[in-house]
Amino acid sequence: MSKRIWNRIKREGFVNEVRRLRVKSLFLKNDVYNFLGLKSINKDTSPKYVKSFYGPLMFENWRDVTFRFCIRGSYGTVFSDYLKNYTKPFCFIDIGANQGLYSLIAGNNKNCLKVFAFEPVPDTAGILTNNIGENNLGSKSEVHVKAISSENTCHKIYINLEHSGATSIDQVTSESRSSQAVDIETVNSSYLDELTLPKGVDIIIKVDVEGYEKVVIEQLIQTNFLSNINTIYYEYDTKIQDNMDAIEELLRQNGFAKFFEVKDEGVKDVFNVLSIKSAC
Repeated sequence: MSKRIWNRIKREGFVNEVRRLRVKSLFLKNDVYNFLGLKSINKDTSPKYVKSFYGPLMFENWRDVTFRFCIRGSYGTVFSDYLKNYTKPFCFIDIGANQGLYSLIAGNNKNCLKVFAFEPVPDTAGILTNNIGENNLGSKSEVHVKAISSENTCHKIYINLEHSGATSIDQVTSESRSSQAVDIETVNSSYLDELTLPKGVDIIIKVDVEGYEKVVIEQLIQTNFLSNINTIYYEYDTKIQDNMDAIEELLRQNGFAKFFEVKDEGVKDVFNVLSIKSAC
């Protein structure tokens, strides 16, 4: 057994490693079907969903790197376990929801009262909506086809056609080999204040917006529900260190006291931070 696999077992447990083996067989089947010129590992022509490493069903989107990460379990289990095991009533705000992995994980927790998923790219938001329906979470979920920014306006977003998770509101990402610009709607803290949040429960927020985290978190700090925000999980990019330092300082000024680094396997410059106000 390689050192990398052994370290992953120690970090995430043997059961998760067995689940990864199941996922690897799924990838192998898909590659074989693609080689044979078939569209799917499923035989029927209805919409096709596969079980992700994390549990929820997701619409087949094999050419997209983000989808493959969800199926493979590339994001680790720290935040997914945090959402699965949260024992108090809470609502979840997913900013940069993409195809909805964390919205689905949160929604499947019986203590989750409401999910608000923000995904500004219409095609991706359509997949997100379908995934919510396939997992029977429509009654507790809202999809907002919008991005969070400093103003209510229209903006261009640059879509990486091969990796939807690398879509950027700022510019075409350097790693993209194929991209296109799409007009989207952006909203600020005043829009967030209009959300029908459950009263008096913890709010958990995930922010993954490809370098735009500082702007989003500044808007979250301005909301009238700041006192109920217990957890913010955000992407940390060492290439924009000044922004990252400013985010931590802003959060500390507003009561966030615990910061945990969550590193994805094989990624050097970008990781995530789990910031928490208090023990749950």
